[in-house]
Amino acid sequence: MAKSPLALSTFSVTLAVLGLARLVLGLRAGPGSQSEASSVGHKSILSVGLQTALVVAVSVLAAVSAVVTLVDSPVAVVPRAPPTPGNVSSEPVELSDTAFRRKEVALFATLLSLFITLVFLRTNFLLKLVLMVLSSAAHVVLVAGWSGAGVGWPAPLLLLAAGCALLHTLDRQAERTGRADFLWRIKQRGEQEDVETMRGINKVLLENILPHHVAAHFLNSSAIEGLYHERYTSVAVMFASIPNYREFYGETDVNKQGLECLRLLNEIICDFDKLLLKPKYSGVEKIKTIGSTYMAAAGLQPGQEKDRAKHEHNVITLVEFATALMAALDSINRESFQNFKLRTGIDQGAVIAGVVGATKPQYDIWGDTVNVASRMDSCGVIGRIQVTERAAQILLEAGYRLDCRGSIQVKGKGALVTYLVRTPFDPSFPAPSPVLACPPVLPAVQPAALLAPPGGPPISSADISAGVDGAAVPSVQPLAATLTANGSVHSQLVPETATRRQHRPPS
Repeated sequence: MAKSPLALSTFSVTLAVLGLARLVLGLRAGPGSQSEASSVGHKSILSVGLQTALVVAVSVLAAVSAVVTLVDSPVAVVPRAPPTPGNVSSEPVELSDTAFRRKEVALFATLLSLFITLVFLRTNFLLKLVLMVLSSAAHVVLVAGWSGAGVGWPAPLLLLAAGCALLHTLDRQAERTGRADFLWRIKQRGEQEDVETMRGINKVLLENILPHHVAAHFLNSSAIEGLYHERYTSVAVMFASIPNYREFYGETDVNKQGLECLRLLNEIICDFDKLLLKPKYSGVEKIKTIGSTYMAAAGLQPGQEKDRAKHEHNVITLVEFATALMAALDSINRESFQNFKLRTGIDQGAVIAGVVGATKPQYDIWGDTVNVASRMDSCGVIGRIQVTERAAQILLEAGYRLDCRGSIQVKGKGALVTYLVRTPFDPSFPAPSPVLACPPVLPAVQPAALLAPPGGPPISSADISAGVDGAAVPSVQPLAATLTANGSVHSQLVPETATRRQHRPPS
């Protein structure tokens, strides 16, 4: 026997609306997947009022479907079984009298509608309880009025009440579990965000004290190694100091016991650090600051040991960086009405780089190149960039103009020939001593030629000590060097003359 089209249609529409409502209630506003885990923190696309109205409508439709399925039954004739001693009637029997009007069928239909409301719709448990009570009351009224006076209903009523209580208890337990799971997911998501934030902060802090490739090594290592070191064959090292800062520093009441002096030094160092953010100085790595001395190096990138062009570029980059430091310091001088000058020393060679320390790791470099670069600073000239012979060769090939300072005594190294790089910030520099000789790479010039005015005879040291009226004395010994076709260096002395006043000893 088939049910009527009305019952089938009602049942089909109920299932379709129920599935659609379940889908709509599960949608969340936000990008990405709409799963329960990803829906944390995203609101539903429907307001609370629309969600409640949708749940009520689906619950009413489920109850109506159960009622229609119960009462809308065609009348059919069922032939009786062959006559027996206990059954001799052959009258037709209506199906509605034998099946669809039984109280058990009504009870099961009611429980089915309650179960549908409970399982397939996710909403507040109190709203579900109200809907189950109303649906149960409606079914009781309909079945009792149809079957007449509700005779024999105490047991089914108790069963219906027990079913409602059981379903409500299960729904309440599911609600509590869902809320606890939701709070746990919220807590887990917050902890994950905190971990990601702390990881980002640690990465930034680590990259502030270590080079990027060294910081990446420690962040990606599964185990902490006892020693991290790297060996480089060609690194340019620079020491830049402010010698007259010691004269400026003083712990007096005027500068708040040295606090204002420290504030100005911090401003200078911060401006120096800002230059490292420029793309052209991305290869320069700040090593540390020692008082008013700024230490940096270029060429501390692994995998570039065989690139000779990179080696030469390291020295050029450091010279440009030192010139930028002078410009930054000059700007601070104009703003603070000071007269700080930078003294810079640069050398190139092999170094060993590594990290020392556990709780406070520090990246540093060691080697003879570092010592020589430090001596180039301490034995240098205020306002000038002093370089060694090997660094000078690279700068000359790159087109820089250098001043030969000659051979100077360097602590721990003996006599070294050094050069001063021409920059826009060069101060007036006194003439070098006649005994200083240029290095082999830049041909030496005789002392008499060093002191001879253009077109005139050489001037002896005795003439200088006694004073010659109108004698031309070179104030600076610039050396313009160019490369010849065969790769040798050709140098030419360009004296700059200055009239010396007659000096007579007192009578």
